[in-house]
Amino acid sequence: MPENEKTKEEKLQRKFMEFQVMEQQIKQLESTLQNLDSQLVEIKNMQSAVKEMEKVENNSETLVPVVNGIFVKGTIKESKIMFVNVGSNIIVDKTVEETVDLLEKQVTELNSMRQQFLSELQRMTDKMGSMEIELQDIVSEKVQ
Repeated sequence: MPENEKTKEEKLQRKFMEFQVMEQQIKQLESTLQNLDSQLVEIKNMQSAVKEMEKVENNSETLVPVVNGIFVKGTIKESKIMFVNVGSNIIVDKTVEETVDLLEKQVTELNSMRQQFLSELQRMTDKMGSMEIELQDIVSEKVQ
């Protein structure tokens, strides 16, 4: 194989490997975005559930989940106070409004992260499009 063709072949292989790496990174970003979207939906559902607690009367009977699909009967003694895990198994009491605000802050943070990931995804997608054109040009040169 002549030196010029060998150089083109190496360049093609190098660019193709870069292309594959970028493709994997894009898939990872898309997966992360899907996870963020799921978390956002979950937090929105939590906000709705917390807001609904304001309507529950004190000393109401309810089913309390023990594990997924298994419940025990319980009584809600105070429906206007939530006990919130703030990390490291530290539980603090918060009003319904404070709990909703806390969840809203989480939504804001996740939306900010989501926007950053979307920007990065757009940048990488654009770069991948350019790389695809470069690969096509290298292949065209090689064929000629």
